[in-house]
Amino acid sequence: MDLEKYSEKLEDWADKELKKIEGSIRFYYRQLVNVALGELGKIYADYEDDGVLTYESMIKYDRLKKFIDSLNEHVDTMSIEVQNSISTHLAESYVYSYSWMGWAIENEARRNLQYSSLKVEQIRAALDNPVKGLTLSQTLEKNRSDIIYKIQQDVTQSLVRGSSYKDMAESLKGTFEGDYEKAIRVARTETHRVREQGALDSAKRANQKGILMLKKWRNMKDSRVRKKSKANHIKMDGMQIPVDDLFDLGNGESGIAPGNTGYAHHDINCRCLLVYEIEDVQGQTNDDLAKRTFEDFKNAMDNDSSSSTEVKKRASNVIPNIKNAKFIDQKLTYYALDKNHPTGGPKAVLFDDLLGYNQSNWKHLKDTIMKQLPDSFTNSKGHNGHGETYESILNISGPSGRSAFILTGWIVKDNTDTPTLTTAYIIEEKKAKKKMEDD
Repeated sequence: MDLEKYSEKLEDWADKELKKIEGSIRFYYRQLVNVALGELGKIYADYEDDGVLTYESMIKYDRLKKFIDSLNEHVDTMSIEVQNSISTHLAESYVYSYSWMGWAIENEARRNLQYSSLKVEQIRAALDNPVKGLTLSQTLEKNRSDIIYKIQQDVTQSLVRGSSYKDMAESLKGTFEGDYEKAIRVARTETHRVREQGALDSAKRANQKGILMLKKWRNMKDSRVRKKSKANHIKMDGMQIPVDDLFDLGNGESGIAPGNTGYAHHDINCRCLLVYEIEDVQGQTNDDLAKRTFEDFKNAMDNDSSSSTEVKKRASNVIPNIKNAKFIDQKLTYYALDKNHPTGGPKAVLFDDLLGYNQSNWKHLKDTIMKQLPDSFTNSKGHNGHGETYESILNISGPSGRSAFILTGWIVKDNTDTPTLTTAYIIEEKKAKKKMEDD
């Protein structure tokens, strides 16, 4: 029984979801560029002389250091947003791919294989599987370090040359564009990897349950398919082997699936996919299974009594040393409640309109968050390259008399034991409840 049509539909779904995450990444980088150029314009307006900003004037009173530190802070904020978006997207892609292929196999084999909800540990293991020797968080942290170094070089060299605002702005935009392209490449490569891994893990589980599965390498059959001495995916096309075996990639290399070989020259920007075939079905079959929709299958997975549901824990049991959590006041006063902030402005308007919180009563919001935090719903989001991150959801009533769900982000940086606030914003009730149900 050939399952190629299911692999093709899974690829179509993944492509649509990838476009969404690419749009989010593009949005974050546009915000970064706008903020950076806005600060650069203010620097020139305050300290330029006849249109020229000199290195000598900028090293006075630590102006240069303060400017670069500010840019680095914006880069850190953007990097965390990008990593969180990519990580969430990859987790959803893995679960969907695993579930989709499980449904496809049961649908064609007519056998109930008792698929159940995936454990958090399995999803995290899929996301952390390294490509090019680095995990996702390590890759994005390297990119963050690279852009911070490049910003310092660009700004310093432009000042030494006596560059105009236009020239320095173009230089910074070029640096940000290069980092944006890296982030997009990471998102594409990792999306492809977890999609293939999710479907493969599902097929391997079916194989263990008596559905003898074969897998076949298929390329995109266009001019972009790689054909090099180190990686020839034209030659790989049509190669079929048992689902647990490794593909012979040539040159003494082998791999489990496209995007999952562990070799950068095979995995980076790979678009190949696996298609599956059921060679034999062992055990009792049930023709009624062919009538189940994918939604029916997913609901059965989620409701399976044999599945283990992770207990939702209070923040005091999840975030270490929460009693000493550090609240960064500026995250409210100069971001979440600042209506003039380029990125925080929309959040500030919502805080004021919905809850009645603004810069005049920010301390009340801070006190309310810190009071409710220990008993709030909290989920660990993993290591982001800087430290262990956490997400907490609180239901807060404001001075307006209305209530809303507020999402707060926290990080315990490496080599420290103090949770520090990273973000705070209002989240839609539907999204908040879905997070609390799914996480």
